[in-house]
Amino acid sequence: MKVFFIFFILILILTQTQEQVQEHLDPVVIIPGLGGTKLDIKLDNAKSDYWWCRTNADWYRIWVSASEMLPEVVDCFAERLSIVYDEQTNTWSDPEGVAVKTQNGLEAISNLDPELIFMGYFKDMINKFKDHGYQEGLSIFGLPYDWRWAPGLGLTEFVQNIKTTIEYAYNLNGGKKVTVVTHSMGCCLFLDLLNSVDDAWKEQYIKGWMAISPPWGGVGQAVVALLIGYTFGIPDLLLSAKECQILERTLPAIYFFLPKQVVYGDSPIVQTPTKTYTSSMTDLHQLLNDLNLPENTHSILDLVAGASEVVSAPNVQTHIFYGTSKKTPVGVVYHDKLGGDDYSIIEVDGDNTCASSIVRKIATLWSTQQQQAITTSTFDCEHQWSPSDESVVNGVLDFVLNN
Repeated sequence: MKVFFIFFILILILTQTQEQVQEHLDPVVIIPGLGGTKLDIKLDNAKSDYWWCRTNADWYRIWVSASEMLPEVVDCFAERLSIVYDEQTNTWSDPEGVAVKTQNGLEAISNLDPELIFMGYFKDMINKFKDHGYQEGLSIFGLPYDWRWAPGLGLTEFVQNIKTTIEYAYNLNGGKKVTVVTHSMGCCLFLDLLNSVDDAWKEQYIKGWMAISPPWGGVGQAVVALLIGYTFGIPDLLLSAKECQILERTLPAIYFFLPKQVVYGDSPIVQTPTKTYTSSMTDLHQLLNDLNLPENTHSILDLVAGASEVVSAPNVQTHIFYGTSKKTPVGVVYHDKLGGDDYSIIEVDGDNTCASSIVRKIATLWSTQQQQAITTSTFDCEHQWSPSDESVVNGVLDFVLNN
């Protein structure tokens, strides 16, 4: 009995100490970007066009995994992660016999593939927070999601989960306001939430927003993904653009990120000797037609366009980290015919995905639309690695710990 009592007291002390450690910490919620969550897959009599692809397997990591990008195996990778359309039910889903799920918590967004040293992603930032006493599930929270989908098609519920998590973190920490850290697509998802709640909610729950590499208004890299293929920064030796293109043409997220006329105006995003396409919905639909993409891609574009068009000011204190000095695509010029091999990519300054001029344009616009501060700083690395950039990590920690 005495031993049990002593054990109980020790547990009580440890619990109180844990709570005290969190007292001085403002909670943090991290929302990753496109490709920024580990995905697991399970196969149950899955069909395939390739005889060498497995048809049955228990859960295993497919994104990111170097072993899934080996020659021939990569064909299976693209096939398994594709989104398929069912004409009978007018719905989209994983391929028959394939189930995909995200890994959970901070681990899902930390080191995307432990076997690849360059896939650290949020690892350094998370470790720095932990060095300051942050603990997962108490003061820091990761929100992984299936990044193949988009608001309007597959991620509407996730956007509400962001709201629920913020409220939970706020209440768990005694009413301390939450700092939200987002990267890439995560910036769009959080903006989608902010545009759906009133200012009273923002004032109560949000301390500030750290937006890293925000692709608000769409990006030319999505055009490249549809026309040529985008490898997410993974070396061509492991993953070819062609394999990615096959996959990306099925993903709602890619259509979500196509440039929006509200930001790009009438600037051309695709040109051929006989035709010019802008970011207007009319031209985007015509582009899908001329590429001979399946009819359901038009429905995808219409479903995700509503959410992605919104770039209204967030009405919360916001700091934007954006990249410079990297060649960043904003369009494609074909010298022969659409889809041919003779093409040039129109490039401007940015982080290889988000054009710096577009980010500055939106930041300047927001500064005139809200009372809360909109501040910016730059980094010098590529888009997909910006959450691990030292200046970004230090900037986020400085805001959270010293404001």
